[in-house]
Amino acid sequence: MFWTVVYVLFRRYYLQPDDETWNPGIAILTGSPFVQLYFLYVLAGLTLLTPFFRLLSVHGSRRLQWGTGLIFLGIGMADQWVSMVFDVGEANIATRFLPMAGFYILGWVLRDIVLSVRGAVLAWVSLIIAVAGTAVWAGLGPGEKPWMFPYEYLSPGVVLASMAAYLLLHFHLREGFGLLHRFYPYSFGVFLLHPLLLYPVRNAMGLPDTVPGVLLHAVIMPIAYALVCAAITWVAVKIPGLRAVFGESRPRNPHTRPRVMKLRPGAKAPPPVASTTPEETAPPEPAGSSAFETDLASEDTARGREPSP
Repeated sequence: MFWTVVYVLFRRYYLQPDDETWNPGIAILTGSPFVQLYFLYVLAGLTLLTPFFRLLSVHGSRRLQWGTGLIFLGIGMADQWVSMVFDVGEANIATRFLPMAGFYILGWVLRDIVLSVRGAVLAWVSLIIAVAGTAVWAGLGPGEKPWMFPYEYLSPGVVLASMAAYLLLHFHLREGFGLLHRFYPYSFGVFLLHPLLLYPVRNAMGLPDTVPGVLLHAVIMPIAYALVCAAITWVAVKIPGLRAVFGESRPRNPHTRPRVMKLRPGAKAPPPVASTTPEETAPPEPAGSSAFETDLASEDTARGREPSP
């Protein structure tokens, strides 16, 4: 609600003060009153269904989890393809979250998969093929609606690239996320704040018409926006009145995340220390579900979880 009000006012009185055709109420009913706010409406819908999806992730077999996620993902892909190619239907405030439900469910499934070396090679090949295919289409395709579908979140290439990249992050950063671990608490604030910085700066600097100008706007300025917005978020999440609007319901755990101890060859590991926090115990898999354990070859994957912060 807070960010909807902020960006409706920003759009009405800064970006489009003289545009009488724009209706804030209609924009809100579409579920996207500003360019990035659609994601908040997606999160709101998914949050309502999270208790039911949670039951699936805890009590459902791996086969059921994969099947449900892929069915939701397929429905979302078909919906987006039909709406773009044939100009039929449009998402609104009540339905905008539905196409993303497949990604949401598969996120629970993929977080427990750590690839082997051979699985990582296959994931890299998939990622490269997906990115290369999108790049070729960008250079050779018509580049106009309805042929913009390959760039959308639910196009086959983007879905493949997203899943491959997610698994590769688990594989290459299995000992901890390092700098990402320190930065990610502020990423949501960067996402919410950056248009308030981007549009005034771009209006002051003007659009680039030279190669150095394009590089400045494409490479340097996004980093500057991210750092400034992260600094603002770092301050905001420490203020009780502002913490909630940046996605933080309470102060973060002040304890540092556990470090992974690296031993020299031949050295003995110290005895394990009893945990002070209850561990989540996964229920046994129903009979007959092992044949579809991870949708990848069993020798390519190993179930496990990344260390929690």
